[in-house]
Order: sequence, then C-alpha cells, then structure tokens
Amino acid sequence: MPEVSLPPAPARSRLLGALAPLGIAMYVALATAWLHPITTYLADLAATLAILWALLAIPSVVFLTWRRRRIAAGVVAIAGIIAWGSLWRTPRLGQAPRSIPSSQIISILVFNGSSSRLSAPEKALAMLHDLDPDVIVLIEPSRTLLDLIRADDALARSHPFRRLPDTAKSGWRLVLTRWPQQGGPDFAGGAEDAAHGGMHVMVVDRPAGAFGLVQVNPESPRTLARWRAGNARVEGAINAIRERLMPRGVPVIVAGDLNASPTGARSARLARGADLARAKPRFVLDGTFPAGLPAVFRLPIDDVFASPGVGLVEWRVLPSCGSDHRAVLVRLCLP
Repeated sequence: MPEVSLPPAPARSRLLGALAPLGIAMYVALATAWLHPITTYLADLAATLAILWALLAIPSVVFLTWRRRRIAAGVVAIAGIIAWGSLWRTPRLGQAPRSIPSSQIISILVFNGSSSRLSAPEKALAMLHDLDPDVIVLIEPSRTLLDLIRADDALARSHPFRRLPDTAKSGWRLVLTRWPQQGGPDFAGGAEDAAHGGMHVMVVDRPAGAFGLVQVNPESPRTLARWRAGNARVEGAINAIRERLMPRGVPVIVAGDLNASPTGARSARLARGADLARAKPRFVLDGTFPAGLPAVFRLPIDDVFASPGVGLVEWRVLPSCGSDHRAVLVRLCLP
C-alpha cells in the first residue's frame, strides 16, 4: 500500500504545543513559590496568591486530561496539591468551646477605609453602630468619616477610649475601645507617631482581664521598596510584642491590614516571630480585598492574630460599604 502522509499541523497548533511546556513550568513555579527557601519579592507576591493557583489547578487538570496530556495533567495536579499545602504556612487559632461565658468574648472590627476613595462614609459609620464591636481598628479612614466619628456622641459614649487625630486627616490609623488604653509616648510612640508610623501598641484594661493590642499596617508590596519597608514594619511589631507586651503576661491581639494573605511570608513571619496564630479559618475561601470581586477571589489581607490559648468564636467578612476593602468582624474567646 502506498504511504499516506498526514497534513502538517496548523501553525497555531504548533505554536500552542511549543508554548504549553513553558506555561506549565510557569504555573509550577507560581504554585510552589511559597516553599522557596529564600523569600524574594516576586516569590512572595506569588505566595500571597497561592490559593488562587491551587484553584486554577482544578480546571487546568480537567482540560489537560480531556486533551489527553496526562503527564502535563499530573504535573499540574501535583503543583496544585503543593499550592493547597500553603494553607498550613501560617498557624491558625483553634475554635473556642461552644459553651463559654460572655465575659470571655471580645469582638474586633478591622476596616480599611481606603482614605479619600471611601464612597459611603455614612454607611461605614452605620456599620460601626450596628455591629458595636468592643475594639474598632480603622485604617486610612477618609476625612469625612473622621469628622463623622468626632461628631458622633453615641460612639463617643460606647467607645470613649480612642486614638485619633484632633483635626481631620485622611490616611491615619485609629483604635477605638470600650475600655481604657494604657500607652503613651514612652510605651507606644504616641498617637501621632503611631498613626503615621503604621502601628499602635497598648494594653487594654478590660474588666475581665487586660490584653495587649497592636494595630499594624505594613506597606502594600506594590514595589520592591514598599515590600521591604512593610517587612521591616512587621519586624517592628514583633519586637514591640516581645519587648513591651509579652513581659506583662497578658494575651496579645494584633489587628490590621497586613497587606499579605495567610500564605504570604509576611503573615508567617509575624505569627512565628511573635508566637501568634491567625484568626481566619483555614478552609473558609473568603477575603477582604478587592471588595468588588467574588468571595473566592478576594485576598484575606485584613485580619486578626492572637496568642496561644485564645479561641476563635467567629470570623466574618462584611458587606461592602464603599471602600475597596471589606471589613472583617472577629470574635475571640480570651483565657
């Protein structure tokens, strides 16, 4: 029989076939970046998105299997499983017992108000009233929201202990509590310095037992310089916890916008360096930024950490109220 020669594959198919190994190699590098022994800027950015890489593995494996690229499908599946392993990079708080006295429970609201981009400050203020948390941590609230807070007598009565500027200034970091805050220039750097420096350190005198509180807001890793500055801010928080709070023998709570998900190096460093665990439940696929995306695609960068022995009662992302971040409400059981 005469030999039959098959027609050459179309140029587009040849190009896709040549690029497929490169795409798979890139995916493997991204999905396993959190295991990199030396934390670099690009590796940490990829690690922060590790759960998205893990989710991407599912349709990718289905597609490659359908195209009978079984070896490629196996490689992607293994990389995806490794990406799911990033869920264990940062320790998490254990669940609190179901039957606990209400005096042991405190609630913390963390909200990044996006500074001048906050489109609904009245809605944000209403959220503070409706939830009525024990501790309010506001990051970069707008001038309008600051004015509303200052003029709100009801909020002043419910949260009389506060660190906020005397005049309207956007981009500050604020802490409002029901109970007295121990601090001051020698202990916490002063409200003015802390608001600009991205960190408050204090002891909150709760009647059922005092606790240490650190509000921290490391720089967003939009550039290499900001990534390094934010990492230095985390080291400052670790030192403050170890030097100012741990010697007092009180539970420690850290709240703020860390600009890092639980799979990022910054989160793991804070947890392990200060002997803390993160509040966000490991298997809840929800986050706070960007606010407009579906829950599974939002990054949980606004969160709470706490000392061993503190139990998690509730972790809940709240509806959007005009910021590009959603607020998160965390309820903890203190020992």
